[in-house]
Amino acid sequence: MREILYDGKHEVTIKEVLEKINYYLNLAEEGQAIYEKDKKKAFDIAKNIRQSLEKEYKNNNLKRIENIYESNRYFLDYSGAVHDVVASIVGRLTYSNLYSFLYDVSDYMKWKKNSLQGRLKIDASK
Repeated sequence: MREILYDGKHEVTIKEVLEKINYYLNLAEEGQAIYEKDKKKAFDIAKNIRQSLEKEYKNNNLKRIENIYESNRYFLDYSGAVHDVVASIVGRLTYSNLYSFLYDVSDYMKWKKNSLQGRLKIDASK
C-alpha cells in the first residue's frame, strides 16, 4: 500500500480506497482496544495515524493533485474523510484528547467505508 494514496502517479481504484480506509480503521480500533491497558502504545498508534493523515491531507489539497484526480469519483470522498479526521483535533495530540482522536478516526473511516460500499452495491445493480 502506498503511503500517499492519491500520489499523482497512479490511477486509484475503489479497492485501493477501501484498503486504505480499512488500514486507518484497523489502527484506530487497535488503539481504542488497548487504550486502558497501554496508553503509551495507543498514543504511538494515534501519532502515526495523525502524521500519515496529515501528509495525505497536504497532498490532497495540492492543486496539481486535485486536477489529476478531479474525474476520480472516489477522490472527493476519500479526501473529505481525511480532511474531517485531520480537522477533528486542533493543536497537539495529548493523552487527554487521545481517545477522542482515535474515536474520530474510527467513526469517519467507518462512515466513509459504509458509504462507498453502498455505492458499490448500487453500481453493481445497474
